[in-house]
Amino acid sequence: MGKGRWWKMEHLFIKNYHSFLDDRGGIVKLSENQLKQTVQYVLVNLLLSEKTTQTCKEEPRYVFLYYNKTLHYGKILKFYPKNEFTEHFPDLIDKMFTFAIKISNLTEMPEEHLKYLFAKSKRKYVGDVKYSLFQTKDDNYPYATPIVDNTKDFFLETYRIVNDFKEVVLYGNDTIQNQKTYGKIVEEDGEIFVTLTNEKMLQVDIGYLLGEYDARLPNYRPYFYEFIPLHLTDKKIEQLGLERNKWYNVSLYTDASVQGEFNEKTIKGTLLFSASPIIRKGRRLIFGEKASTDIEQHFNQLLSQEQENWIVNNGDEVKEQFEQALNLSQYNDLEINVIIYSVGQGNWIQVEGMDKGNEIFSLCFDIGFTITETSTLYEDAIKQAALEAKKSNLIMLSHWDLDHILGVSKFSNIDYEKTWIVPQIIDTASESSKRLAVYIAKESNINAVFAADTFNGTVIFKSDYFVLGKGQGNQSGKKMTIGNTYSWKTKYNNLNNLGLILEVKNNGHSMLLPGDCEYIEFPQLFMKLYNTIVVPHHGAAVEGVALPDRSVHCSEAIACVNRKKSRGYPKKKHVDILENHKGYKVHSNTCYKISKTFKF
Repeated sequence: MGKGRWWKMEHLFIKNYHSFLDDRGGIVKLSENQLKQTVQYVLVNLLLSEKTTQTCKEEPRYVFLYYNKTLHYGKILKFYPKNEFTEHFPDLIDKMFTFAIKISNLTEMPEEHLKYLFAKSKRKYVGDVKYSLFQTKDDNYPYATPIVDNTKDFFLETYRIVNDFKEVVLYGNDTIQNQKTYGKIVEEDGEIFVTLTNEKMLQVDIGYLLGEYDARLPNYRPYFYEFIPLHLTDKKIEQLGLERNKWYNVSLYTDASVQGEFNEKTIKGTLLFSASPIIRKGRRLIFGEKASTDIEQHFNQLLSQEQENWIVNNGDEVKEQFEQALNLSQYNDLEINVIIYSVGQGNWIQVEGMDKGNEIFSLCFDIGFTITETSTLYEDAIKQAALEAKKSNLIMLSHWDLDHILGVSKFSNIDYEKTWIVPQIIDTASESSKRLAVYIAKESNINAVFAADTFNGTVIFKSDYFVLGKGQGNQSGKKMTIGNTYSWKTKYNNLNNLGLILEVKNNGHSMLLPGDCEYIEFPQLFMKLYNTIVVPHHGAAVEGVALPDRSVHCSEAIACVNRKKSRGYPKKKHVDILENHKGYKVHSNTCYKISKTFKF
């Protein structure tokens, strides 16, 4: 198996007898085989460590029950501390137990299959039977949080038990040989990278979209699978005879794994995979022949059909969902805090409503961070931002670029359970962002509002503290003219320009959060003076700035960029226009150690 992070994904191995309940809280005798299918809950009288309890609650996996030389297993669907469980079944309040677990149907397996379970302390011996739980099953300990040895194909295929979601979608590890893996060259924020998928991923993603995901597997979750090249330019792409946005057969290797097999289509870079946490590994990617265009076509067709059921075309409905999530109708005269995190060339902003020092609501506008610089440079800021995001009432995504959504890699499944307001997703978005869109739409505990493209170029709603709009969604190179004031060609692509735009306002102060939408694509109501703006698209190149002229620096503009390899962001012309013509003093988020809070 090699080294891994299994210990963050808790299975439970429990010895001796515990109480089994049906879905009404009635006692079930597990020894009566005909009743096994009715078991819904297991009451357990064990004192788990606080860390284990929290992990089981956030990331439940499988329970293995061993008593009277008999072994059963079931997938943990939910973990309840006693006080939460007795809210549902108050008659059990006097019964001796410390927690309850809701499970899928219990299945009996041979006792000898304990040979494939290993204590976490023995993880380096996975595969060596003499270190397995089979050897220690009669020792005096009440429970363990084991690792499953999935190198045994029959065990995986028979019981569908895996340690974490990564094992569902990758071929044993990330360096894939003799398996079909596909790569597509894409660009986001001026950064060229290769979005990846493979046959297993396509099967799993389509199954989840259609409601056919195997319930015996770990819970599905959004994940990222990308290759970040060290040096891949337009010129290099042309020299290699490659095209953007086309699928190719690709191979991934370590430097040591294919000595002498590299060719002119070998690209050195970093492989990024995340179903939480993010894993970055140095790899070489070799481009092969073009792959069949139907690789993603079927998924995109299904996604397009499904999305028709998700999108919202009514601005009043978007406003209602927004205000309900934040409980805005209950308060007035709030103080607003806007917190901008130092996460490199990404976007992660928290907006809080405060009443006499008490937080009334919290929303995130984007939850991303840099994909090109090592995230360890921003570890403290990302950790703090993620902690706050998990407690927030609402998450709003300006658009679907990776550097605006990567924060979900810090989420457990339970952290997604809130209201999301996002733009309708389009075919040219990355595979990773499509997985996130499908997940928030399909999960019953998530309230997802997809703002339709019919809102493009309009104000969706206004309220006391917020104005929400949507960019016009034009591609780069489109000639745009706004009255007699502004006229030039767009520079950013439609993924950026169809994004959501949020104005936050209070006590005569206004702040603009435009995501990556360029100024000329704003609805006209947003082309006005602000006290503070976050510079669109990290300060990327512009032809002009569609905001009123001013000769005095009376406002502030923040560009969210990397500390080191910023590729010249924010661009000089962009800064010059803001400072010399629009009255904004520009600085970057790199001057914040963690974050900066704006209060108004």
